Amino acid sequence: MLQIYLIALFCALAGAAFFTPAAIWLSEKFGVLDRPDPRKVHSVPMARWGGAGIFGGVLVCWASLGVSPNMFFARVAEVVPEQHFWVGFSKAPVFAIVLAVIGCKQGLSVGGDVGSLGRRVT
Repeated sequence: MLQIYLIALFCALAGAAFFTPAAIWLSEKFGVLDRPDPRKVHSVPMARWGGAGIFGGVLVCWASLGVSPNMFFARVAEVVPEQHFWVGFSKAPVFAIVLAVIGCKQGLSVGGDVGSLGRRVT
């Protein structure tokens, strides 16, 4: 039994060693690589891929443990309560709308000088 877990661990490490540079390269190619700058929190380039982590988890489970994608998602559905799914699914658009409205209001309130812009964005 321990041997299966060690194989899964090795496959996950090998997959991460291969797929991390590949994801960075694809992120640069498709323009979804968020680079650090003084106004951002992160200090290293971050790929903005929505469900790439879930997809990678499905592939690793399928390749190393023989868990089919159908079984993977069925198990996730068993373990993650439906309430948590819907809360997470509904929270993102609500926060996006709130941030968009605030950003638009602040953007429309900017005057004709750089000082006004600085006050509105900080």
